[in-house]
Amino acid sequence: MRMNCPKCEAIMQEGYIPVSNMNLYWAPKGEIPGVFRWSVPKGGVRLQRPEMLGIAKKEAFYCQQCDLVIIDTKGCERIEPR
Repeated sequence: MRMNCPKCEAIMQEGYIPVSNMNLYWAPKGEIPGVFRWSVPKGGVRLQRPEMLGIAKKEAFYCQQCDLVIIDTKGCERIEPR
């Protein structure tokens, strides 16, 4: 897959972010995760769960010129605010 940087239009480098023993997630500013390693703050987006065996990873694109990383959240679990 090919992606251009939204800031500078350079071709971004395809890669991934490894997920070890904790969830990989995005959290809204001001929200704090729970005490359990698998919890995701309300309003957050779980990007990837860890694997029991092997290495989990989430596809990501990196722009070397802008130091920007982009992760597609399509299909990711959204944690609804309560």
